[in-house]
Amino acid sequence: MDEKTKFNWRVWTSFMMFLSFTIEAITGIILYIVPPGRVANWTNWKLFGLSKSQWQSWHTLFGYLFIAVAILHIIYNWKPLTYYLKSKAKEKLKYKKEIYVTIIVVLLFSTGSLFNIPPFSSVFDLGEKISESWEVKKTAAPIPHAERMSVVEISKYIDKKPEEIFKALKNSGIIVQSRDKKIEEIAKENNISPEELFKIINKNKENITENKRGYGRMSIKMIAVDMGTDTETLIKLLKNNHIDAKPKDTLKELADRYDKTPFELFEILKSGLIKK
Repeated sequence: MDEKTKFNWRVWTSFMMFLSFTIEAITGIILYIVPPGRVANWTNWKLFGLSKSQWQSWHTLFGYLFIAVAILHIIYNWKPLTYYLKSKAKEKLKYKKEIYVTIIVVLLFSTGSLFNIPPFSSVFDLGEKISESWEVKKTAAPIPHAERMSVVEISKYIDKKPEEIFKALKNSGIIVQSRDKKIEEIAKENNISPEELFKIINKNKENITENKRGYGRMSIKMIAVDMGTDTETLIKLLKNNHIDAKPKDTLKELADRYDKTPFELFEILKSGLIKK
């Protein structure tokens, strides 16, 4: 085979490294400024036609691809790489300052990011500020992670029975294939956002039970006082359900950490206390 027409794997890995690194950089910047999941999922947020989860998938897959082709690149260039490292090792005494400065910079960035020390923490704060600013432009869910709830669960927050909600949805042309379907699933099947679906379900947002809604922002310690029990009892109830909590943790923080809703955690606490 002609050398010019033969597929060059070494060149291919170089191209792939460049392209995957470029995509990683772009998706990394996008994910730095995207809205929180509670806003993105609720409003069907998209940028350049892609949802937050699609940007995350793209970033993750190309991250693995970059690692794979980087390993191939090292294999294909092993001899020149080892020769380069050996030659530089002999010259290391000539670049002692550069080596020390490199080590110091790495240690500074590592320590700053791990312990959230300024000015390194400012980078994360800026990203969080940009991310949170989407809540001004977009409407956050009235109940944390409401899109993950079923119609029956949503009905517990508003002054409507499940049958009334299903009837309202049917009258609006919304098809519900199962009573157990989550809000996000029903919305997706009907080509609307969970936010638009909720507007049909509950036109009067003031009907949301503020007491239950407020528990999401309360710490375990505060909830214990409100429920007339002690903090350790609530922590034990959560631990029995494979949820490790601390007195200062809020239901919202725990819900995000364990991929649940604050309402589900509230029900665990409430039912556990009733059994006692």
